[in-house]
Amino acid sequence: MLRVDFAFLADYARADNAAITAVGAGRRTLELPEFLRNATYDVFIAGRVLSTPDQDPVLVFGIQSPNREVNMTIEVPLGSGPSLPQSDEVPALFAFRAPLPMVEEGDWTFTIAHAGEVLSSMTLSISFTEEGLYTEVRPN
Repeated sequence: MLRVDFAFLADYARADNAAITAVGAGRRTLELPEFLRNATYDVFIAGRVLSTPDQDPVLVFGIQSPNREVNMTIEVPLGSGPSLPQSDEVPALFAFRAPLPMVEEGDWTFTIAHAGEVLSSMTLSISFTEEGLYTEVRPN
């Protein structure tokens, strides 16, 4: 049985050999300046799955916007490492870049599935503001 050991959303993530490098890991909210509405913003999905040696670790990443204007699924085959000590489970790290069209505010849903079963689900709340990530600094 393939299972998600851990997964998170991040501003940036990269999986190499036995390590994941991430910036802004665990993000749950994203406030963007209004001028980025309709632009594309990269969100990364990263984590580790555990499977048995006879399983083919192919994951399906799903992304859905609040009003379903955006509904994407992408199938990604994963490599795997050596079995975990004292276990038959084989780990596979992943880091996936998801370019999101910023068309809707609200709760976006990110899913990780295998063989038609959703293994993990995460939510990112996106909002737009006049200031957003950038604020003007004025001298006194």
